[in-house]
Amino acid sequence: MFQVDEGLRLMHQEGADAVFARHEACAAAARAGLPALGFELFADQRFASRTVTAAVVPDDLDWKAFNAEVKRRGVILAGGQGKLTGRIFRLGHLGSVTLEEILGAFSTLEIASLGAGRSVSAGRRGRCRAGGRAGILRPRRSHDGRGRRVKVLVAETIAREGIERLAAHHEVDERIGCEPAELAAMLPDYDALIVRSQVQVSADLIAAGTRLVVIGRAGVGVDNVDLEAATRAGITVVNAPTGNTIAAAEHTLALLYGVARRIAAADASVRRGEWKRSHFTGLELRGRTLGIVGLGKIGQAIAVRARAMEMVVLAADPFVSAEQAANHGAELVDFDTLLARSDVVSLHVPLTRSTRGLIGTAAVARMKPGAIVLNVARGGILDEAAVAGALVAGQLAGAGIDVFEHEPPVGSPLLDAPNTVLTPHLGASTAEAQILVAEEVAGQVLEVLDGRSARYAVNAPLLTPETARAIAPYLPLAETLGRFFAQFSRGGVKTLTMEIAGELAEHDALAPHRGRPARAARDGHHGTGEPGQRRCPGQGPGHHPGRAQDPRCWRLRGPADPLERGA
Repeated sequence: MFQVDEGLRLMHQEGADAVFARHEACAAAARAGLPALGFELFADQRFASRTVTAAVVPDDLDWKAFNAEVKRRGVILAGGQGKLTGRIFRLGHLGSVTLEEILGAFSTLEIASLGAGRSVSAGRRGRCRAGGRAGILRPRRSHDGRGRRVKVLVAETIAREGIERLAAHHEVDERIGCEPAELAAMLPDYDALIVRSQVQVSADLIAAGTRLVVIGRAGVGVDNVDLEAATRAGITVVNAPTGNTIAAAEHTLALLYGVARRIAAADASVRRGEWKRSHFTGLELRGRTLGIVGLGKIGQAIAVRARAMEMVVLAADPFVSAEQAANHGAELVDFDTLLARSDVVSLHVPLTRSTRGLIGTAAVARMKPGAIVLNVARGGILDEAAVAGALVAGQLAGAGIDVFEHEPPVGSPLLDAPNTVLTPHLGASTAEAQILVAEEVAGQVLEVLDGRSARYAVNAPLLTPETARAIAPYLPLAETLGRFFAQFSRGGVKTLTMEIAGELAEHDALAPHRGRPARAARDGHHGTGEPGQRRCPGQGPGHHPGRAQDPRCWRLRGPADPLERGA
């Protein structure tokens, strides 16, 4: 009875419609994916099941070796019974099985097929092409971390716990403090690279890593990694966005208290033998308004703690809903409103082309007189000269800065500005955070090397569960077409024009497969006129007659650019 009650509880929690939709999506994916891998479906598809899909065992496949390898990789296939023993196998997609698990099973089946000696036809697997460094999106080698040890290069210091986790599966070399030329000379021998924030993983360095499959950033920001070059090369970039969340949040609040109560200046005064209590009158934070720019994991942690400090919390983040912000005690507002209402502005966004110089002269002018600015995110988000000038003029009451545009910040105007607390990029510098970050990035790297999708792949597509279910049946076809074109094409791919019509276009179906980002616009409805996008004109080359008035017609054009995805 307990099992029945628990099953009904889970179904009620997910919702009956969602359960049936998930089973339908998994079944559709199975029926599309198995033939794409060369397995003939056994049953008449007019009577296909939503919970199990049967396929014929090919004559060129050693079933026992194949099934043993699949089972070793954590996927259980049900065999045929009676006369069908060894002739068919069944892939179940009932109960709590998710679409992601079905898609992961396909990778296992493909790898196991090869391991069992089954021939793979051209077009099913990619091959590297000469001249790939000229910009061709070349397929990388697949890796099986469980079956073969590969080489991992750690170029910056991470906690031993992360090194030990990697070394349990692969060969790990630590090469700390190398010059770029030295790293470039080493990289051709390695399959994975792990860095922190100091090593600049440039396009040239990526080009030198001819075997690279994954780049791991031990931390959150990836502005020291050329994402566009990595994406073009087919290299997955992963980070560790959760390990230092609490450390960064606590450091932000430490800077806030330090600035509000002028702790650093008071400490220096006492050490000089002074006792000037009246010179260091501070501010109480209770009842004041904290504006958080970027309500990600760190921003959320700060919001919760600020509410406990009895502060009013505002948040500006275009990717967060008002309900999500409210769940963390914050009121969602636009950026200008946040500047105008906040007593304290705290920055928690990545450094991109759109966020560079976000807090400059114009932004400071829109802030409350006597406001405080905090930056524990990335140097460059804040215009150091503009903030220093506002501090000298008394327009800002103080600033707590942990990151700088150039580190060390030699010659920064903030060094001579009054009412500042400056720290040397200590946001993640706690013993606990160092261990968590090292373990997290090691786990992400191992996932990619083992042929699975990493949870925190920076240059991979972000799909809603609804979109993932909708496009799942089409992914094997898209991959087959891509592999065929990669071998058929005689030159590099610079521009991709793609048109999707019908019900599939109701979803954000142009999210790229396997981490190759691209930009998309909804033709006829939400075309933005951005560079690299075209609206369907209803005429001219490439137009399909009869689709001029179809609002589900999408078009995609322009080179892949992970930095502009979602612009």
